[in-house]
Amino acid sequence: MKARTAAVIILNKLNDRFYGYEEVMEKFFRTERFKPEDRHFIHTLVKGTIEQSAFLDFVISNTYQGNFRNLEKITLNILRLGVFQAKILRTPVHAYVNETVNVTKELKAERITGLINGVLRNIISDKEIETIFSKVTPLKKLAIKYSFQQWMIEKWFLDFGQENTIKLLEYYNSAPEIFFRVNPLRANPGTFFTLLKNKGFKVQVHSEKPGQFFTVDNAAKLLSGDLFQKGFISVQDMSQAFAVELLRPAIGERILDVCAAPGGKSTYLAQLTQNLGHIKSYDLSFEKLKLMKAEMQRQEITCIETFEADATKFQFSPADKILVDAPCTGTGVLGRKADLRWSRQPGDITKTNLLQKEILANAAKSLKPGGILVYSTCSLEKEENQTIVEDFLINNPDFKLEPADKYVDKKYCDSKGFVTILPFQHLMSGGFAARLKKDVK
Repeated sequence: MKARTAAVIILNKLNDRFYGYEEVMEKFFRTERFKPEDRHFIHTLVKGTIEQSAFLDFVISNTYQGNFRNLEKITLNILRLGVFQAKILRTPVHAYVNETVNVTKELKAERITGLINGVLRNIISDKEIETIFSKVTPLKKLAIKYSFQQWMIEKWFLDFGQENTIKLLEYYNSAPEIFFRVNPLRANPGTFFTLLKNKGFKVQVHSEKPGQFFTVDNAAKLLSGDLFQKGFISVQDMSQAFAVELLRPAIGERILDVCAAPGGKSTYLAQLTQNLGHIKSYDLSFEKLKLMKAEMQRQEITCIETFEADATKFQFSPADKILVDAPCTGTGVLGRKADLRWSRQPGDITKTNLLQKEILANAAKSLKPGGILVYSTCSLEKEENQTIVEDFLINNPDFKLEPADKYVDKKYCDSKGFVTILPFQHLMSGGFAARLKKDVK
């Protein structure tokens, strides 16, 4: 099976909002074997087609002689794939036409071969696209050009301004860097970086303390190699690591991670405590906890206990430190999660706001006097971040906000004392974290 055919098969398994494409893709790869480079290409095709679907549909609708919404799902996805190669990857015409047409034959869908061939050979030009854009509103143009829901763009205009919003959209449509974290339980960082260079990788170290974060020139090769398989490294955005660093975990402390799966922050807690902490990690999803246990085993981490629990009402045991990495809309990681830009709706922010308040209030009950609680999200929305913390402090006067810049590099902190990572400013996935200390009584 060729890569383009595989991409169409995966796209055909998804609903209109493409929800859960990563899980569908991983399940597909468990049954169908591909070389690493082909697997990477399939991922690029699927993720890129999902991300750019509004723009691709715009091109198709202005090329196809008919109502494109009446097209069969398989026909539409093959056309999307072809237009993605033409307009985004800038593949030569003969290549994207011939290879995409061949998908119809491999899928035994020759009935649509002529249609696919005809549309792909007559795709509207960039000049024609700009002419059409000149006749629509600026917001609609941005929604089509960058392939985002218009309500998101309108909200970000209000929160960040037009210039920063456009930078944000551009960032989310670029290939995000994959950050790796060295596992100090398995490798000495200095020796490990030398090993990587000897293996031919170009390494850029982004942080050396307290954790070692780096990027390489060929992330796909590193992910498929023995160094990853043997647990010497893990994947984690630096922006998501700041919450753990803000907590400042220490050996012997009793630490709770109340929304833990898939486990990136819990395993980082374990590494910073040299596998000598007392960490309890909770999550509502039993299946995600299974994946987390596998990750702990890969990294040779033994100091974490996992529990299935509803963080809104579970009675947690007393703790010295608590991490509340709350469920959120994930608008800080839209560059990584292609389906979120389509599955999220305006009302989701209100729903998560209520859920986050419940989780934070419940978890805080278990913090010992003098203890530290860190609240964090991977959202850009103030309603899920600053507003949550400010409301909590009003209702819990025995807690105080501690300035984040005492614990995290000040370039990642804002004037209000929070860690606030903005992709258009920091060129990494977005995130938020606040350090709260409970009075000693």
